[in-house]
Amino acid sequence: MTADDAATGPYEDLLSSIWLYIDWRYVTRQLTTEQKELFADAVDADSARVAAQEGPAYGPPSKAERWWRTDAPGDREGKET
Repeated sequence: MTADDAATGPYEDLLSSIWLYIDWRYVTRQLTTEQKELFADAVDADSARVAAQEGPAYGPPSKAERWWRTDAPGDREGKET
């Protein structure tokens, strides 16, 4: 673990916890694209860290849905242009 990991880990953990309980699309509609990307990056990083710590029983890390991107899978509702 690097000093940067130690500094950002608690914030990534917090954002991941929030992500579990919120309406992701509603909340991220309120953010700028840069803020959306940072939030999703934090969720992905925390999930990867937990998966690495827990091992194969945890399963693959989850990925935050980046619905605002034009290359995102799924429906096009709510995507910014």
